[in-house]
Amino acid sequence: MYKDLRKIHESNIRCKDGHYVRSKSEKIIDDWLYDNNYLHEYEPIIINKYNPNISYFPDFLLKKENIYIEYWGLDDKKYTEKMNEKAAYYAKNNIVFIGLHENDIMHIDDIMPRVIQDRLWMKKIIEEGVPY
Repeated sequence: MYKDLRKIHESNIRCKDGHYVRSKSEKIIDDWLYDNNYLHEYEPIIINKYNPNISYFPDFLLKKENIYIEYWGLDDKKYTEKMNEKAAYYAKNNIVFIGLHENDIMHIDDIMPRVIQDRLWMKKIIEEGVPY
């Protein structure tokens, strides 16, 4: 069975919508999603379909849009390896996601609307093919 890391690392920062998150940057993202009326889930589980002992916990899921959000908040070798593993799994399985870094958080009002629209277009191409 997969290891649920959510039970190991405490979420103790409260957001406007009542979610509890682990970092101030995640709070900024959660509050932005709430303020902009995006129904979202914090840390949904994605179980690896090739190996059910491996699971991923993206930071957020935009429920209506079915787009995941990853906040890449650390910068060390082990974290980067895990980040690359997740991104490769998402790409291989057509899982549409938004990857955010600290610089993005400082400009979230400018970045998120544009990136969400871009990912919605990407989902449409994946689902329906390239329009001619």
